[in-house]
Amino acid sequence: MRIVGGPKFRRLCLTLVIVIGSTSISRAAEIVAINDEVVLTGEIKGGDYEKFKLVVRDLPSSTVVRLQSPGGSTLEGISIGEHIRDRGFYTFVANADCASSCALIWLSGVKRWIGTNGRVGFHQSYTVNGSNRLTPSIRGNALVGGYIGRLGYGYAAISFAIAAPPQEIRWLNVRTAQRYEISYRHGNPPGKGYAIPRRTVDVLSPEEMYSLAYERYHLKRYSEAVDLMQAAATAGYAPAQSQLGLLYENGDLVQKDPRRALKWYLRAAKQSDATGEFFAAFYFFLGEEVGEDKLEAVRLWRSAANKNDPEAEFMLGELYAMGEVFKKDLVQAEYWYRRALSHGNLDARKELQRIGAD
Repeated sequence: MRIVGGPKFRRLCLTLVIVIGSTSISRAAEIVAINDEVVLTGEIKGGDYEKFKLVVRDLPSSTVVRLQSPGGSTLEGISIGEHIRDRGFYTFVANADCASSCALIWLSGVKRWIGTNGRVGFHQSYTVNGSNRLTPSIRGNALVGGYIGRLGYGYAAISFAIAAPPQEIRWLNVRTAQRYEISYRHGNPPGKGYAIPRRTVDVLSPEEMYSLAYERYHLKRYSEAVDLMQAAATAGYAPAQSQLGLLYENGDLVQKDPRRALKWYLRAAKQSDATGEFFAAFYFFLGEEVGEDKLEAVRLWRSAANKNDPEAEFMLGELYAMGEVFKKDLVQAEYWYRRALSHGNLDARKELQRIGAD
């Protein structure tokens, strides 16, 4: 979408560009078994441990658990990790990031690998206090320390895992791994062929096609990745519809096509998918590819925000802070910025400082 209007519009559009260009928007975890691997992607939330147990129930020891997640619930991550260790599974981060509670899961592998472009990162467990600030959790970090100790690591590894404050991530590398006694192997697990599934698309569920699309993308098999994402979206899988919209929005792997992007966003939004709602709202706000309807844009942003989407919460804060659509209201702006910050949008901290609320 082109940038139109005055400074306030430009600021909103700049936010859109920043968010669309980011890969950090996190969604609920998907856990699927594909051949002899388990793939876990997305944010780790309540109930994921039970989901994980069900998926891996009949799998043998030495099964590889491939991880791609920004983290999430500490307790769920620890529970998944303990189950991995009990079952004798391996853990692997390929060409992706695995941080926070995902990194705790990765530690649990009987054998551990990090691919050439993979990263594993740690920070302190935290709670959100009454002012919506991220505060290190003494109890949470004690649980993390006990868990890491039970896995057989020493105090050095524990100190590394809980050293970074909640707003930061400390990434593992060769030097820190040696210093803090966290061993792992570079590259891919032997004999796994980088987990190229042998099953064809016609026997995969939409969720499996969605996960497989990311695998093919990291293998730089882009046309296959797009085909799989398209298939999952056409089958009605809302996260795939949102991601396909992003591809057309950015012209990433496909020809840029805002009209198609909006079509897929709206299909996802009809299923109450927060990502689809968030991005579709910009089209209504700016009147691009659809008639301008700011009230519809606000409705979509508010719906996404009510699902704790940090980017939508941030946008509502922007609208109140700038007096767009709503009457300028810094109390409401502070409320939405603090919610966004509590759910991981660190740009909200700068806006809180700008309006004198932090």
